[in-house]
Amino acid sequence: MNDEYSRVAATLCWACTGRLAPMDCPHNLLVAAVAAHRIPSRFLARAAESGTRIPKRLLDEVRSVEQTQLAAADAVERDVAWLAEVVTGHHAWDGMPFVVLKGNAASYLMPAEGTRRGTADIDLLTCDPVRYEEILQSAGYRSRGDHFGGHEAANLYSADHCDVDLHRYCPSWRPPRGPYSRYMPDRRELWMTDWVRCDPLGYDAIIDASVPHPVVPNSWLRVPNVTASALIICLELFRDYVSNNQEMATIRLGDLCEVAELINSSDFDAAVFADLVARCRAQDSVALAGQLIGQLFGSAGHFPIDTPGLARYPQMIGIGQLFDTGPRLSDLLLRRDNFGEALRHMTPNEINPQNLPSVIQVRRTGVAVDGRPATAVRSLPPAHAGDSDVRFDCTINLDDRRVAFDIGGLYPPGPFRDVVKIIFEHDTIVTGYDGYRTEVRYPAPTSNCSAVWQIGVDDWRVRIEVPRTAFGLDRTAMPAVPVVVHCCRFLEPPNDSWDEYYRKGVSSVSVPVLLAAGQRP
Repeated sequence: MNDEYSRVAATLCWACTGRLAPMDCPHNLLVAAVAAHRIPSRFLARAAESGTRIPKRLLDEVRSVEQTQLAAADAVERDVAWLAEVVTGHHAWDGMPFVVLKGNAASYLMPAEGTRRGTADIDLLTCDPVRYEEILQSAGYRSRGDHFGGHEAANLYSADHCDVDLHRYCPSWRPPRGPYSRYMPDRRELWMTDWVRCDPLGYDAIIDASVPHPVVPNSWLRVPNVTASALIICLELFRDYVSNNQEMATIRLGDLCEVAELINSSDFDAAVFADLVARCRAQDSVALAGQLIGQLFGSAGHFPIDTPGLARYPQMIGIGQLFDTGPRLSDLLLRRDNFGEALRHMTPNEINPQNLPSVIQVRRTGVAVDGRPATAVRSLPPAHAGDSDVRFDCTINLDDRRVAFDIGGLYPPGPFRDVVKIIFEHDTIVTGYDGYRTEVRYPAPTSNCSAVWQIGVDDWRVRIEVPRTAFGLDRTAMPAVPVVVHCCRFLEPPNDSWDEYYRKGVSSVSVPVLLAAGQRP
């Protein structure tokens, strides 16, 4: 980790624990990190109690972040109360309790002041998500229609209220215990032969470990109690770790602090916690949280139950590419600082900007970049071993304003969905074609990226254009930018089990490249 990031990481840890000392670091990076880790209130409280001299401009910027997050918390609280009235007053309601999940719910149980936090949406656990989706749609909500199933049964939005995700259960993620890949040195390819596994923490278990909502006066609305909340946040931490899908923080310090405070609460029940861990086989999630809390708090970070020795946790880029960089806390605080290090484990393919356009070819016989054997990672679901081969060409070109990826699939559009990702250290550009709904998913408008699809009977093609500045190609200290070109097929519609879905429905190829900056054309 370079010196600039090290100073930011040390200051974040100081804000959460008081250990070490705040360090001089770029204000814009520190403020962004405080926001990403959801710790503005902790930062301000630490500054006040320690008497540390912090520049006024920095404090003002962090207060602005705090006000934004508190406003989001107020919006969630207001809309949760409104949703409770809508649901319990509707003629189709089944008379069963429902639960608000995750960090916003857990924040009411924190022993410390100033830990309220907002979320982008409301996570609602119910015993009948279809029924609740109909109730909420009658109140003006609409379905986004792009959820992948599994634990999320519906993603709903409203122009006047917070988004709502309806959950079937809380998923517990874990890596396979045995070998999960085989390496083919003659083709420089790593083939996935197993996947992460998932066991649910279900509705009944969470209802049994829940309490009435501390603020909303509706006895049918619940939140997980202190013990269950600690476990659910551990599950979220581990999911963030293995999926590595946060823009800045692989894991959030705010989450770690909440787990530490919950497990030290007088209401925490270690025996019940151990029973819930065993029930959903969440030993990996708890072991990771325990190790990271120990790194953050030192000897004060005691975990209440025995956890297994630290496993080698694989992480993934997109779907299908697993690698292991080890859960060192400082490397997990600022994702964009360790992305290139992770790719070096895969021997990325170098692209010479003087010889553009550069061509990646993925065939049944192997992978090549500009005619030379290339490194790639394949994921092949056992249930579709004979008909799920992902083959494509990718032409990469670069000019003075953008990088263009022209990708063509050498197979018919998938029966469910084809997804293409351009993954780099600052962001992930996602576009896809949904064969089930015959519609295209375009990159987010805020990315300033474009995607143009051509769908044929026997093949497909997409051209993705990314601003050159997004890759940082004009920075003089950046000799090469690590990028992953990732194509994946979803061969079956998702069902209620992520465990089955990974083994039956996902096939992918990831090609890591080093895109050299070179001279501006």
